[in-house]
Amino acid sequence: MHQPQDLRDSVGRKLALISIVEGPELQPESAFLAGSARLLGLVPQRVATDFGTPGEMFQAQLKALDPVGVLLPYATEFREVLLVLAELARKNVQGPVAFVGDAVGRERLPVHDLEGVTWISGDPGAGLAEALHGSPSGAPDHASIPMDLAPYGADLASRPMVASLFGELGTVGLLATRAARSELSPVALLARLEAPVAEGPVALDPEIALAPLDFLDDKVQRVEWWDRHATAHVLDCAEALSSRGLRQSVRVRVDLATPELLASLPGRGVDRVVFDVDRVAEVPAVPGSNGSVEALRPWAQVARDLGLEIGLNVVVGLPDETPEAGRARRALLGTLAPDRMRCVPFEPTGGTDAHDWIEGRGLLAPKKTRWERELHRPIVQDCLPPDAFWQTWSDALCGLAEVEMRRRT
Repeated sequence: MHQPQDLRDSVGRKLALISIVEGPELQPESAFLAGSARLLGLVPQRVATDFGTPGEMFQAQLKALDPVGVLLPYATEFREVLLVLAELARKNVQGPVAFVGDAVGRERLPVHDLEGVTWISGDPGAGLAEALHGSPSGAPDHASIPMDLAPYGADLASRPMVASLFGELGTVGLLATRAARSELSPVALLARLEAPVAEGPVALDPEIALAPLDFLDDKVQRVEWWDRHATAHVLDCAEALSSRGLRQSVRVRVDLATPELLASLPGRGVDRVVFDVDRVAEVPAVPGSNGSVEALRPWAQVARDLGLEIGLNVVVGLPDETPEAGRARRALLGTLAPDRMRCVPFEPTGGTDAHDWIEGRGLLAPKKTRWERELHRPIVQDCLPPDAFWQTWSDALCGLAEVEMRRRT
């Protein structure tokens, strides 16, 4: 078994950053880790993989890259996959192989599976530098570390499925804040592993938040602010960007929406507001969720009256959802006539309160089948058995097709 070594003599060397591709390929947690590695004098290289990638292919990728070390951003729902990748990396890389996560994640990883693999803090900056035995210039804090998009390529805006919630050509996503863990979304697509361990969000300096755009080519036409809610700081960053002539989207939590907030968006350079539909009315709300379609309706009308485009991120297969609730949601969504829509199956992300809540209720799919899937892993509940879930999911996708058809015609 190779023993981990430090990276103090690896200035200018490649560092493999493993990315489990789910939803948009651009994952802010990996981009922030890449930024931290860059400050250590390393060259971060993204190695993308998914549930269907053969081990031999992953090993070939590492062999061709010949990295000085391997970082595996940890999330509970990817545990089995990451364990396999770590074992393969340990066999093929002389340098350190490390999971990047928090104490909660480590408690869920069997100790015997950590042989020859280290564990480092999930937060970038001084903690990551200490773990890698280096000293980044200026000992930056969270607010001074930009996302490093170089591992993803400068042509992100030409690859819409990589960096857009709606698969929209010419669009990239940015963050103005790094959310506290208590603010993470309950949906896998939108939850971010590398949230600082802090009681509140960490606001990026505006120039740091916008810095990734300087790396990209001139195909960028729209910026999606991926922050869960359009706080004053998010809108300050949007206003700073408005002089560049790019269209902008912000997300607004339904439970935090106000007429004044929505009315302020056009003046900040925003032309689209994105709402999450991640609750089922009249049943217990998933921790971290923020709105049902019924609660959204009045705010969507306010946004429409202001001339704002409306984007929806609709979550299907929520806890306590029934086929009747799914049909009611579909009907109400049709009356909103959104300009953009994305449908995602409910898959609680590890490390969030939602995951612990679902696990406590015994709704997670059995481990033996959890990873034997192509795309979706619906939770297990009597009110929405698999056949009913797939019908509800099919109906939601038909609604998505109607939105796309209406937009194009």
